Amino acid sequence: MLEIQYQRKIKSSANDVWQVLLDTDAYEQWNPFVHRCQSSFAVGAPIIMHVALIPGILLRQKETILSNQAESLLEYGIKIPFLLSSSRKHILKNTEAGQCEYESLFVLKGPLSPLVNLLLGGRLRLAFLNMTDALVIQSEKKA
Repeated sequence: MLEIQYQRKIKSSANDVWQVLLDTDAYEQWNPFVHRCQSSFAVGAPIIMHVALIPGILLRQKETILSNQAESLLEYGIKIPFLLSSSRKHILKNTEAGQCEYESLFVLKGPLSPLVNLLLGGRLRLAFLNMTDALVIQSEKKA
């Protein structure tokens, strides 16, 4: 199993952060990991992302929206029966006035997860870290 988790306090409301996450047209302007994204964000719908896991190369990745709870949880992932499953969660909690806590959580399970971790674990950790930090900056611009 591979688990990557980052937490940040953001000087923006959960609503502001939520709007940044759903504004896929703007991803290319601020997001160093997901350069393009398309989704209706409805549970069961696809989410198609063009990710920069390898510098200079955008990889197309299709996942499924697993949960969408406005301003608190967006989850998507893949399931390849018996081999691999992933869960990517954006978790938001309002704290004091105009601020929130953000948690980025990625979990990869299944017999192929150790191989993915060996080959791409370092790149995934850095990509999710960079995206988390960029989300904070972009969200705080909205506040």
